[in-house]
Amino acid sequence: MTTTEAATGGGREHVATTSGAQIVPISLEAAEAFLDRVGERAPEEIWMAVSAVQDNGPVIGVAVLGASLTDEGRVMVAVAPEWRRLKVGSDLINALVDEARRRGVRHFRISYPATATTADAFLRSCGLMSARQTVNGTVTAVLFLPR
Repeated sequence: MTTTEAATGGGREHVATTSGAQIVPISLEAAEAFLDRVGERAPEEIWMAVSAVQDNGPVIGVAVLGASLTDEGRVMVAVAPEWRRLKVGSDLINALVDEARRRGVRHFRISYPATATTADAFLRSCGLMSARQTVNGTVTAVLFLPR
């Protein structure tokens, strides 16, 4: 078990993470800086962000939950290239799912290039993907959250 601060900024709780990373809240500015460093763009409005750190070292991944024009949440997950395929992204998405449910979000919408086959595999492994559409080389998937 890894000790992790709750995503809502509350007290400490024990959360088992598959990757062994600690999932902790991160400032919106720090999340945006990490996303920029790995070549990703954050949603226009961010509600909350969590980061993954290994052994109290530097940030190895970030996930943000942001607003969209509808009742769905907008999600961005990014993991440093050297930490990919080690379940860090899964740990981050699970933290966002928990926070989104607390906020009453029922589903996410996420977009990615159709050539990003690893993104497809990642979403399927999380067990959240329920619908996807490809238009002009971009996949848009709707992820329904478990109740």
